[in-house]
Amino acid sequence: MPEWFNTVLPVLTLILGAAGAFAQQAFGEGRQDRREREGRQHERVVATVERREEFELTHLAEFHRLLQVQADALMTYNLAERNRQDPGSPFPEEPHDEMLAVERRVQAQIGLILPEGLRQQATEIHEALSDVGGDLAAGALPDLDDVYDQLAAFFDALAARVREIYAGRDDRSA
Repeated sequence: MPEWFNTVLPVLTLILGAAGAFAQQAFGEGRQDRREREGRQHERVVATVERREEFELTHLAEFHRLLQVQADALMTYNLAERNRQDPGSPFPEEPHDEMLAVERRVQAQIGLILPEGLRQQATEIHEALSDVGGDLAAGALPDLDDVYDQLAAFFDALAARVREIYAGRDDRSA
């Protein structure tokens, strides 16, 4: 072997080893950076989903409460109208005003319901309750059975959506 080969081989080996170590470290750091970036992205997605679910759960619970208050106000108004001593006299404004105030709060909340089908059902039940309230204010005594059946069906759909949200949370935590 030539003399220069014994001098160049260790230097060449050193250079190749350093280049290999540098390349391995660069690729390793790139993979680690990518894993960390993917982890942060996943955490952002999970946080976004959790915020959306928390908003929806809070809103659905509030809407349920308001709709129940509207139905109770309607029932109170209906009972007061049916039990009036003098049917020809003007009806006191207090129950009617309370019913209208609740209707406005319910109407304001409908647009915040996220699932389209549930929002449509909410609109329909709100309109049905409002129509019955209008009939009562006009002096009619409507049959409330159909409205309360619609209300029960809506509350079932609302409960199903809440269960669906919590089931999704259970799936993610498992």
